[in-house]
Amino acid sequence: MSVQDVGCLDKDRVVIRIGPVSYIHADYVPSPTHSKRFICTQAPLAKTCPDSGVWLVVQGKFVAIIMLCNFVQQNANKCVEYFPVEENKPCSFEGMTVVMKKREQVKMLQCSRG
Repeated sequence: MSVQDVGCLDKDRVVIRIGPVSYIHADYVPSPTHSKRFICTQAPLAKTCPDSGVWLVVQGKFVAIIMLCNFVQQNANKCVEYFPVEENKPCSFEGMTVVMKKREQVKMLQCSRG
């Protein structure tokens, strides 16, 4: 799912230093103890995933990806598969091999304002 009118702030945006593209739609999010605790980004689309998804994970040396949407919601594609969907079954992206070591689904929570 892509939202066209939501921009990134230059001071917090993620710059990719490896791969074919340096800009992705992602921001560092601070916590009380760390200025760059985690990264928030929109779910990748087929046209943006090869340029950003794998390179972001490799550069950041992340140990986990937390996805807050399903690939398909209400019969509409929301996101391209940007990681292997089965444990220990390698997938190749942009000449790189990625393996999911563990998949864990947590109970869905609903947050609301108010």
